[in-house]
Amino acid sequence: MVLHLMLRGSFSIATRLRVLPIHHHHDHHSRRSSHGLAADTHPELPQPSPGRHPHLMKHGELTPGIPADEYAERRRALMRRLPLGSLVLVFGSTKHLMANDIPYPFHQNADMLYLTGLNEPDAVLMLQAPTSELKNNHPSTESSTQQQQAHLSSALKQAPSAASQMVASILGVSLVKQGDFPPLPQLPPPPSLPASTFRAAVANLRGEHTMTLFVNPTDRVSRLWDGPRAGLEWAKAHFRADRSFQNSEFAMHLRIALGQCTHVIAPSSDSASSPQPVASVFDSAIKSFPEHRQVPLQPFLHAQRAVKSPAELVLMRKAAEIAYHSFIAGMQATRPGVAEYQVFAAMQAATISRGAFHLSFPPVVAGGARATILHYVQKDQLLRANELVLVDFGSEYFGYCSDVSRTWPVSGKFNAIQRAVYEAVLSVNQKCIEVRSRVSRRVQHPDHIDHSLFPPFLHQVCDLGRNAGLRAADLSRHARNFTIQELEKLLFPHSIGHFLGMDTHDTSEIRQFETFVDGMVFTIEPGLYIDEFGEHFVPEARGIGIRVEDNILFRSGLPAQVLTAMIPKLVDDIERVCAQ
Repeated sequence: MVLHLMLRGSFSIATRLRVLPIHHHHDHHSRRSSHGLAADTHPELPQPSPGRHPHLMKHGELTPGIPADEYAERRRALMRRLPLGSLVLVFGSTKHLMANDIPYPFHQNADMLYLTGLNEPDAVLMLQAPTSELKNNHPSTESSTQQQQAHLSSALKQAPSAASQMVASILGVSLVKQGDFPPLPQLPPPPSLPASTFRAAVANLRGEHTMTLFVNPTDRVSRLWDGPRAGLEWAKAHFRADRSFQNSEFAMHLRIALGQCTHVIAPSSDSASSPQPVASVFDSAIKSFPEHRQVPLQPFLHAQRAVKSPAELVLMRKAAEIAYHSFIAGMQATRPGVAEYQVFAAMQAATISRGAFHLSFPPVVAGGARATILHYVQKDQLLRANELVLVDFGSEYFGYCSDVSRTWPVSGKFNAIQRAVYEAVLSVNQKCIEVRSRVSRRVQHPDHIDHSLFPPFLHQVCDLGRNAGLRAADLSRHARNFTIQELEKLLFPHSIGHFLGMDTHDTSEIRQFETFVDGMVFTIEPGLYIDEFGEHFVPEARGIGIRVEDNILFRSGLPAQVLTAMIPKLVDDIERVCAQ
């Protein structure tokens, strides 16, 4: 099918779009599942699988681009960070209705998707760490043994590194990295330590655990209306759960698990990742165990999610590449008289035709003074000559997002003041990226460093009037009457950037650490917004909203990699694309 969208002046974006061929992965495994099943016997799931989607997935992948082994290692890595006796709970998203029985498109909770790969509603993940049996052993008559057990028990309840060092000192081995132990049979327990406790400690430091999935039941009616579900069988066979139950049995098994654990790591009940009624079931059950230490899940898991694996970075680069094609389509579809929604339609078509079936967020396509509204999503106005259009758009490619902002002239050419303001914002974007390239491995969050660039940025903006040849000496008539803080709040009211990954505003809890490490991806998005009714600014500058946003990969000792570098942002490059 060819999408025909006729624009004013008989301009059609159909000439700008073409159907892309689907490239298949051809190898001798392409018709086999990860369990060796032929494609015709591979399970029907609510998501792609290797046997039924060989054009999207390779042998061994649980979701497109991510191997099943990587999901298993993610779970082990999380459990290595937690003490003995930990119970981890993750609640999947539920369906939401827009009207009566008409659902919104389903979007899985990123924490659930990250740990399991399961992309269906109402699932619950339960991970149980080994439990110390110190409390079940008779105390030794030797005070030294009692003291050693007490120290070990204390260490196992603290940070993983402390527990690792304690067990390592007992074993007489050196740790190269957390959990770096020889195979368990080669490590006999010390005579003074109960064998069961020793085995539990070492298993915990390896990240060993029991995985239970609670899923919706499979039945003929649900299949008729909503399609296939994983069900109990494939929750274990495909998603590698040790146990699986219907989600209606969650309350019963939760109480059993709470009776066996000492620490509970779960989303807070008011978290967006705690949908009702699962959160209410948990809140009710935990009241019966007041002695348990309850810890939020997000600080542990978000610190892990923030550092992207090589497989994740491949998907994020693909999301950025798709965004490039979308922005080219949007720039080429822009003309005076074209509606904002028509530019959006061209970009969305370019996105979906390249395999990104979801957008990262509701996009902004804002012409003229509407660009000064940060979350303008109506997209229902016509674009006018001599205005700019600000577009904030992102593609989600199999769970991983891009988030890009560009600003370009509706007529295809920046005028003097537009170019001057745009290049001031662009210079901050470039300087922020340069700063990211110079920093060491552990640095502060960009808000703490990059906002230091704001004072010289404002001085540059206040000189734009003279550079643009305006009759006023300054862009702001009363710039000297404002403090830097007041100007910042007036012209640049949002953050300089945020972390990016499975969510657009990814790993929100990571901000408390205020550090960067290799593999983190974040945005740099300086902007400038001059209200159209702002009496403090000369008429030529009023109603200008500009943002330049890129996606950045942090690499210690190397220049920061701009994943969205191919998307035009230099003035000459933008004008060239708009003219095509």
